[in-house]
Amino acid sequence: MIKDKKLTILKEHIKVKKHEQTITHMKQLLAKKDLDTRDDLLKEIKKEKKVAQEVEDRAARVERKAELANNLHCKLLLAEKRKSAAAAEKISFLMQKLHDLNYSLAVSPHKQWQHIVMLLFKH
Repeated sequence: MIKDKKLTILKEHIKVKKHEQTITHMKQLLAKKDLDTRDDLLKEIKKEKKVAQEVEDRAARVERKAELANNLHCKLLLAEKRKSAAAAEKISFLMQKLHDLNYSLAVSPHKQWQHIVMLLFKH
């Protein structure tokens, strides 16, 4: 997902470079004094500048969306790590309780129930 966004950003930057080169070329043409279509070239330059600005704006939006998606992914990952840690802690607690109950079964029969009740109400 983030690779796609980076690829899109890269493509947008390439488009911007292309439009900048076009603008530079047209400015060079304008510098020549023997051109009859100076007004047409000025219009074309204005149009290319607008397109270049739109491409830059689009690239900025895509970059921002990629950043937001990455931030969301990090938050979700952190939440899952916390859930995993809590589950591991609970498993550890339950394993200890199981160990204690198994031990209580090995205790002499007349104290067995007393020990089980004590373990169950311990926590």
